[in-house]
Amino acid sequence: MTAYTLRVSEYEQNPVLSLAQARALTGLDLVSARETNSDGGQSYHQMEEESESKSHQSAREEGIDFFCSIGYQVFPEGIGLYGTYTLADFLAIRGNRTVFVEVLSDTNVRAEVLQRKAQLQQHGELCFILFSGTKSSNESNLVTTKHSIESWADVLYCRLNGYSGNRIEQTYKATVVYDTIRKDGIKIALAFASSGRKLTVSAQFLTHLYQNSTALPRACPAYPVSPLSYCYEQIFLEIFQELQSRTGSKIRSTSRHPQLTDFRAMRRRSGPKMFDPSGHVTARLKSEYRGAPVEEDYMWTYHPAFRDLPPDDCFGIFVLERTVSDGLHNLMRTMEEYGMVLQYTPAELERSLQQLGLSKARVQNSEHN
Repeated sequence: MTAYTLRVSEYEQNPVLSLAQARALTGLDLVSARETNSDGGQSYHQMEEESESKSHQSAREEGIDFFCSIGYQVFPEGIGLYGTYTLADFLAIRGNRTVFVEVLSDTNVRAEVLQRKAQLQQHGELCFILFSGTKSSNESNLVTTKHSIESWADVLYCRLNGYSGNRIEQTYKATVVYDTIRKDGIKIALAFASSGRKLTVSAQFLTHLYQNSTALPRACPAYPVSPLSYCYEQIFLEIFQELQSRTGSKIRSTSRHPQLTDFRAMRRRSGPKMFDPSGHVTARLKSEYRGAPVEEDYMWTYHPAFRDLPPDDCFGIFVLERTVSDGLHNLMRTMEEYGMVLQYTPAELERSLQQLGLSKARVQNSEHN
């Protein structure tokens, strides 16, 4: 096997596996692209070396580095199984998880390609790394097709940029970055409390993002900030932003950089506010940040000292006002569409809704409508 030099080799001592090691770890009858010949007699490995584009190569290398950065070991070449007539671009293994990873450009996001690669799900998990190499990357049909893949396989996006550098971006349905398997989902605990005409929904991750104990601080390179608690806060903020688009409301930001100011506002008492078209507040988002303080001078993040509580515990607190029934339905639906499995006590939800003069049945009816 040709040696593969990892650009982020500090993450693991030996992240790159031989084929024999991959077979032993997975117990699968694996076959490499070097052992698989085309009708013309060439191996698929040779064919790929001759025809692989620079963009595909860059996306593949970024993907390998990303998986290694969160503690996976990889077999970094084309690989499949005897009797299954398709190959993935590389294999990632962590504990008892086996993930076949396929890199696809826009031109290869086609039904026949996806169906062929889906055969690999019979033997392990399947993750696509999608990168844009055509001017049609933002066409609605292509974007819709890409998002539909997220409903049945994990998806990572690779942004290739010669100026700012290449980058893997994860979707929140991508369970390969969490300590779970896809069929179990990403579990999140919800707690409910009511006060007047407000309903507070507190959310806490039960399924955690992977960390690599030998990694440098940037253990989750798909995010712009280092500590793990910040990563969870970023997810809560994106849920809040999705809730905005679903309800027709608007998060009011006065800065030219709303993403940064909203993130900072989460840590303040009021949190960022969401307004309906008539100007009434319909929702707020606050973070009960519980993580190690960040001391770097360059960090823009607001960090109140009174929240420096035990680490690895971060709550997103969604405060729903006025249209509570619709707001709760939309919030829970948004979380579920992000691939989250919601865990909560029905009795607690029922009590909170009763105090607000609502009922669980009414909320469920709004879901059907």
